[in-house]
Amino acid sequence: MIINFLMRKWEQNELALEQEPTSLLLLRRKVALIKLINLDLKKKRGVEMKTIKITADNKISIVDVDFSNNRAIMDAMGGPVEVVTTNELYDFFKCPVLMMLDKNGYKPKDVNGFCPSANAVASFLYGYVKTGIPILGDVILAQPAGGRIENLEGVGELEEKMQMLMQRFSFLETT
Repeated sequence: MIINFLMRKWEQNELALEQEPTSLLLLRRKVALIKLINLDLKKKRGVEMKTIKITADNKISIVDVDFSNNRAIMDAMGGPVEVVTTNELYDFFKCPVLMMLDKNGYKPKDVNGFCPSANAVASFLYGYVKTGIPILGDVILAQPAGGRIENLEGVGELEEKMQMLMQRFSFLETT
């Protein structure tokens, strides 16, 4: 990905600027990198990425989500979202994976006393065994882009991760 290359060059340039803060060449390079990064980000806006969604009623599917647009994420989830990461997620997938869940997804009851069903898979991946806190509602999986949690993208090796989930949680159904 171009953005990963640009970010590596940015970090290299910043380190060099620490050594030579008045270097005209490095300052010009910094300006050029800012322009290129902004250009690349503009191109990516509105690009939907495929990722995995797991519902509380044990359905698993591949969905398209524009991770650069908070409104699109909220629409995919049905409301405000919280991003969580756990050791269980890392241990299961053997790579950094994040879970996006309903911001109210920890609460056992809503204001009307309604208790939605727990998402068994999400609860397990959140660490329910240790914490005793169930995850309620649907979740979407994501990965940090370029190793940065602020930039999210769909999970890599989509089909393989979906198969891993379906093998471990045999009650999951595809939609």
